[in-house]
Parts: sequence; C-alpha cells; structure tokens
Amino acid sequence: MLLAIVFTLFGVQSSKDYVEAILFSMGLVGGTLFYVYFALVIYGLPIVLLLKKFGVFNLQMVLTASVAPLILSALLSWDGQIRTLFVICYGALTVALGCWFIYKWVYRKSLKLNDESNLK
Repeated sequence: MLLAIVFTLFGVQSSKDYVEAILFSMGLVGGTLFYVYFALVIYGLPIVLLLKKFGVFNLQMVLTASVAPLILSALLSWDGQIRTLFVICYGALTVALGCWFIYKWVYRKSLKLNDESNLK
C-alpha cells in the first residue's frame, strides 16, 4: 500500500488504479476485523488456556496453533487457490504475533508493578 502511495505521488502510473487499490485494501482490512476478532475469542482464547495448562505456551506453539486449522481444512477439503490459503495464513500469523507481543508487553508491565509494590 505504501508503494502505491509513492507511485501515485510521483506519477509513475495513473493515480486512479492506485487509489482504487488503496481503498480496496482498506476495506478488506476493515471488513475482516470483525471475523478475526470473533475467531480470536472463540478459538484463540481456549487454545491459549490449553497451551498454558500443558506448559507449552511459547511463540512457536502459538504460531503453529494459529495456522493449524487453516492447513487442516485445506488438506481435507480445499477447492480454492493456494494463494488464498497463503493470504489467510499470513493474516492468522499476523494476528497471532500481534497478540503474542501484546501479551508479553502486558506481562512485563505487570511484573514491574508487582516488583514495585513488593519493594514498598
């Protein structure tokens, strides 16, 4: 999307094509947020709780768990293009990474707050 904006500003191609591509990508991101967050609550939270219960809550397992249902569904019944699967897996990995780093950030903040309250 950034490349499309730069090409539009410097006039390499017609701006109409790039503006349409930017609007389409913004609509795609905004439209899929509803589905992603719903899947995060329905699938992601139970998986995190199970990973923590079994003591294997780490980044590799979170990423594996985020794409496992997609790969299984593709192996069992996939009639679409492989590019679509890659885009969906990329989205799942992006959400999983974002959630992982938010979790780590919040966890570190809570440890600092606990340490400060214990010192007082």
